Amino acid sequence: MTYPCTECIIDHIAAGGPQDRADLQRECRTQAVPYTESAFSNAIDKLVAAGKIVLDPNDGDPYFDFPESYYAGLSSAA
Repeated sequence: MTYPCTECIIDHIAAGGPQDRADLQRECRTQAVPYTESAFSNAIDKLVAAGKIVLDPNDGDPYFDFPESYYAGLSSAA
């Protein structure tokens, strides 16, 4: 069974809200199959490049979150 870092990251943000890089890496390290540090870094880069997640600098304490369009879609679906 595989559970790639990309899916792990998306699922963790969906379940717990915005996350910093260390929290996402810790989750992937314990849940993603297979896990490597390069797979994690590549997953973050891929998700940001595709616009699936964004990096919010948040006054020097950066975290990853879904883009505003994700949340706008949730409120319009209600």
